[in-house]
Amino acid sequence: KGLVEIMALAPGLTALPRGAGEATGLQRLAAHLPMKLDKPKYNDPHTKALVLLQSHFSRRALSADLHQDQMIVVETASRLLLAMVDVISSNSWLRPALAAMELSQMVTQAVWDTDSVLKQLPHMTDDRVNRLKAKGIENILDLMDMDDVDRVKLLGMSEREMSEVAEVCNSYPLNIELQYAVQDEEALHAGSQVVVIVDLERQLDEDQDISPVHAPFYPKQRSEGWWVVVGDTK
Repeated sequence: KGLVEIMALAPGLTALPRGAGEATGLQRLAAHLPMKLDKPKYNDPHTKALVLLQSHFSRRALSADLHQDQMIVVETASRLLLAMVDVISSNSWLRPALAAMELSQMVTQAVWDTDSVLKQLPHMTDDRVNRLKAKGIENILDLMDMDDVDRVKLLGMSEREMSEVAEVCNSYPLNIELQYAVQDEEALHAGSQVVVIVDLERQLDEDQDISPVHAPFYPKQRSEGWWVVVGDTK
């Protein structure tokens, strides 16, 4: 919640346009969102940004004008999160850094952190996700391991929709290998600088390229990206 509120206070969002009668619509939207606002001022651009961000995570339908403003908020939030990760990491704050990284995924995929990862697939409604969960299907690998007939029957999708789901599943980064080595580990002592060599390998089929991620709710094409985090959970 704190990071979302910080993003909504970003100076870059002060120029959000305000339409006539818009405050009433924002107030109605806010009434149905998970994060309740503390003494909101619906004529304030930062309150508007906070409502639009939450609406993005909840995939709420908006008017054309509000949707256009929401895309500005979402794109600004993505850039801000990159800077937030850098600043937080430079201060060696592990948990806030991980939270900012997770928030970046939420912004890209228009989901809450409590949502099923299956919602990142095309045509995956809450009803379909619940049907899958009832059968013990919790993630994309579980879905891919299902019998084809059972999967088609359970999802109830058209042939075109199933084809689009399969395409995204096949591009999902299931096979990731990470190796690391500490340089001159034997010579290290307290307070010295440490060089860690990290090798991150993303396995692809011979005829497969890394394509843009499936993110239909994001205003622009998004490329696949990774953070390598070195930290001590203690």
